[in-house]
Amino acid sequence: MAAVLVIYVVVAIVAAIVAGNKGRSGVGWFFLCLVATPLAILVLLALPSLKPSEPQPVRVIGEDDAGQRRPCPYCAELILPAATVCRFCSRELPQRWAEKETAAEATRTCPQCAETVKAETKICRFCLYEFPPESPRTEAPIIDGEAARILPSPGRE
Repeated sequence: MAAVLVIYVVVAIVAAIVAGNKGRSGVGWFFLCLVATPLAILVLLALPSLKPSEPQPVRVIGEDDAGQRRPCPYCAELILPAATVCRFCSRELPQRWAEKETAAEATRTCPQCAETVKAETKICRFCLYEFPPESPRTEAPIIDGEAARILPSPGRE
């Protein structure tokens, strides 16, 4: 009878250690195995761990890596120049899409969020600011070789 009691206590201690390693109550599982049966350790072994798993390393795109990537012409996500299909929007890319130099593109700064966007953008993709429509340039008419002075219309100051 003493051997059975020793086995119960040893199994209960092992259950407490296993439960602690799985993020569960070691004391609770110790008493459960003592009172119920040593077979409760089989239930404990089948239960998933409550401890959070080890965080996976995150690869941060550094300046060196980002310099090699080009924005997709459809969704503007950064992809490798050798790509034939964008991995974000799944659209096929034109054959020589990456040959354009991105630095040569005209850009402007959004006055609301200070992000850089393409010059032809009408709505900022970051803050949804609507750029005012560009007014056409009105040049003064040339009369007899000199620029005429444009006077404000009556009623306006």
